[in-house]
Amino acid sequence: MEVIKTIDLREYVCPMTYVILQAEIAYLNSGDKIAVILAGKNTLADVTKSLKMDGYRVEKIEEEGEEIYKIIITVK
Repeated sequence: MEVIKTIDLREYVCPMTYVILQAEIAYLNSGDKIAVILAGKNTLADVTKSLKMDGYRVEKIEEEGEEIYKIIITVK
């Protein structure tokens, strides 16, 4: 399945990063794939940990640039 949406959260820091992401995910269907753009290793670690704890599947993590990451998530 293709990524259906990209959410750019580079300008936010935790916990707002995850709060905004949860609000965006709420409107998607189970099985949908999305890409999320994040800034910073700490934010990446916090968001991926929270996603996994909440039952989402982190499919892929790519480094897009210095301290910029793209994660591919399958919505639960």
